[in-house]
Amino acid sequence: MESVVRFDLAKTSVRELNHYLHHDVPKNGVRRIQMLHPHGQHNIAVGLDSPITVEVLGNAGYFTAGMNKQAELIWHGNIGWSVAENMM
Repeated sequence: MESVVRFDLAKTSVRELNHYLHHDVPKNGVRRIQMLHPHGQHNIAVGLDSPITVEVLGNAGYFTAGMNKQAELIWHGNIGWSVAENMM
């Protein structure tokens, strides 16, 4: 069974989340991330270059998932403008 790493953005900063996605995911083989309580924060999951699934459970803000190369992104909520801009 595939393990899921969950981030509660009510307790973790977007900066910490993005750092994990860029630096730790490639090292530890995580394949699925869930983000809880994004509360409209901006710049979530930007510049991903790993074959992972990212699921956002709630409303995300501007520039979410921009510059994505390999990730699959799933949203359960509303998203601000410039979502998935400049995907490769």
